[in-house]
Amino acid sequence: MDDEAEKAIKKSNTLKALRDVAEKKQDLQDKMKQSVHKPTELLESVFERLQYTSQPVCITGSASEEEISKITQAVLDLDPNIDVNTLQKCHLKNYAKLSEFIDNHCVLRL
Repeated sequence: MDDEAEKAIKKSNTLKALRDVAEKKQDLQDKMKQSVHKPTELLESVFERLQYTSQPVCITGSASEEEISKITQAVLDLDPNIDVNTLQKCHLKNYAKLSEFIDNHCVLRL
């Protein structure tokens, strides 16, 4: 990663700030993805050898931008008043339809 990209990242004190900077500079986002690629591969190789309750740990890649777009649209179809920027667990109580959907159709893993 070049010096300019490193400086931009060091100025960001939170993940939100980092996302905002990466959103403005597409090349920075690509450089960040490249910089974490090797460590991610290493961690995946370690986790692939692990077992939990005699079952191998399942490793899946992160969601693509297209997949995130699709799920965001599905959430908005469920309730158009939802603010997709506040979809953390603590905000679910504000969205009755979404909360009900999650309770009926999702499994909480601990």
